[in-house]
Amino acid sequence: MQTIAYNPLGWTEDESDVEEAQDELVRRGLWSLESLNAAFNALSRAGVLLVRPDQPRNLTEQQRRALALQAGSGDVDGAISRYLLMRAPEDIADVLLNAPTLSDALDEIADPALAKIVSEAVWYCWEQGRPNYSPTPDRRRFMREYIAGRIPTARLLDEAWMSCQAEERDALHAGVLGQVTGDAEQSGVPDLEVLDDGEVDRLYHGTLRKIAKDSKTSQFA
Repeated sequence: MQTIAYNPLGWTEDESDVEEAQDELVRRGLWSLESLNAAFNALSRAGVLLVRPDQPRNLTEQQRRALALQAGSGDVDGAISRYLLMRAPEDIADVLLNAPTLSDALDEIADPALAKIVSEAVWYCWEQGRPNYSPTPDRRRFMREYIAGRIPTARLLDEAWMSCQAEERDALHAGVLGQVTGDAEQSGVPDLEVLDDGEVDRLYHGTLRKIAKDSKTSQFA
């Protein structure tokens, strides 16, 4: 009620009772499905929406930032566990906290009803905890295809990211070699097929430096 009435009425619970505020909202035509949905969404985004004990809880912005800091400091697995405890339904979180063994906790987390929350927790904390990773749609697509429907873990995402990096290097290498081949044909440099591995490597890295230099020059042209 306070969320719905605050903006149009400037109302707080200390100033008047709930019935008065509701009557005023009805009188002004502001007590509607649209305003209720807007209030619900606002509270949900803020992570302060009260939910039933058997429903997933929403994280506040402060909680998300705290998890990001924990993962970014290197404790990715700990951040994932904390994320699950704060995001899972309250009754399940209580079971996890009181689980006698790790096996019992994993059995609870394996519930298919929690699959979306587990995936969300692992992806969020892993991305926050890997400084050499920058998310892009193509990278996420590649990594999800690599995971291929398996339950995501930090270890599995590490393997997917390594494979993604190798794929990106191969694509860059192929692109640069294509440019090198074109330049070689125009300048009369011997065919790449007749060069040994060391000569190809020197030519490859020399072209990379030239591309970087040309890119900087074009920025200030």
